[in-house]
Amino acid sequence: MILLHFTVVGNHVGALDAQNIVAVSCGEAHTLALNDKGQVYAWGLATDGQLGLPGTEECIRVPRNIKSLSEIQIVQVACGYYHSLALSKGSEVFSWGQNKYGQLGLGYEYKKQNSPHVIKSLLGIPFAQIAAGGAHSFVLTLSGENFVLKVLVCESKDSSIPRIGADRTNLYISINILKKLPLCNRVTKLICFNDGGKLVVLPNYSAFHSVNPLVILNYDQLISTYRSALKT
Repeated sequence: MILLHFTVVGNHVGALDAQNIVAVSCGEAHTLALNDKGQVYAWGLATDGQLGLPGTEECIRVPRNIKSLSEIQIVQVACGYYHSLALSKGSEVFSWGQNKYGQLGLGYEYKKQNSPHVIKSLLGIPFAQIAAGGAHSFVLTLSGENFVLKVLVCESKDSSIPRIGADRTNLYISINILKKLPLCNRVTKLICFNDGGKLVVLPNYSAFHSVNPLVILNYDQLISTYRSALKT
């Protein structure tokens, strides 16, 4: 038997040497980096506006500052396949990039956004975390001392009324229905998976006596929760 060993060595991003980078998020073919001053840098594929940069270049190979966010202190960034999210210190959620399934939360009339736009329907809500999957987005709200999960997955493309896809391919949930999920008193981490409809949370240790991630929602559970939301 011949065993082959491979070593993957990352390339140094010299363009960010002068920056103190505190967070990085990667999409299908683009990357966002956040420095300690709340500034966001983007590079990679730009065909769907996922970099939030002006211009018509299809690919940006060197990190560039998203100047439209330069006056806003960003504290978190998240990348989906072809869309991006940012959370400000003032609890504003910004989105840009592909919006084929309404993942930007701006309504389905926008096919894509080349620059960051604030999600107005979420203004005034204190957020603890943002997360992005392949073509969906999640936010974790902070209310007092408790974390509450609210879902904003996809906007129905045919109606302002949410609907369920007939072939299990897509489940559309309108941003107008911010359904609270009965998770727990505290959640410390929210993770999206691109495939399989999985949503994972990392519970607070003192509340659950466990630090293992818990899968709390799969496709069937999401449908059940969604149907219950329509009845209330």
